Amino acid sequence: MKRGQFTVEFILVLAVFLTVMATVSMPLYNNSRDTAQEGTELMKAREAAGEIASALDTLYASGIGARKKTTFWLPENVSEVSAKAVDNELAVTITVKMNETREVQSDTLLPSDWENRMDLGSIKGNPENPTYHEIVITLQENHGYNQYFNISEV
Repeated sequence: MKRGQFTVEFILVLAVFLTVMATVSMPLYNNSRDTAQEGTELMKAREAAGEIASALDTLYASGIGARKKTTFWLPENVSEVSAKAVDNELAVTITVKMNETREVQSDTLLPSDWENRMDLGSIKGNPENPTYHEIVITLQENHGYNQYFNISEV
């Protein structure tokens, strides 16, 4: 066997091997990257829900007239921010639409009947970019018998 023929065959075998490796590893890489990106987005949403829940807890404990300003980032693809009753407690819920719709929740100290005493729906996300929010939450009283949270963007 000639020396040049061996080099050409080695290069061809190496090229075939690298092509096979690329076709196997690229889908695995893309899948891993997508999974990591999804986990990061959900973590950011959970952090935002925790910020809102913490502010609501502080105000609930402080009483009528209490006011708190809080800031947070909502990740991209957030479709809804809401308050939902879960096991006799209120939870701040953020819905994120990626490959599938996912919800993250952060529990509060508020009883579940406070579900309709606030409008978190005014906090909107952007499907293409993360959004920075600065909100002011005030615990108010309606005609002396019904307490509610007033939430406004700064």
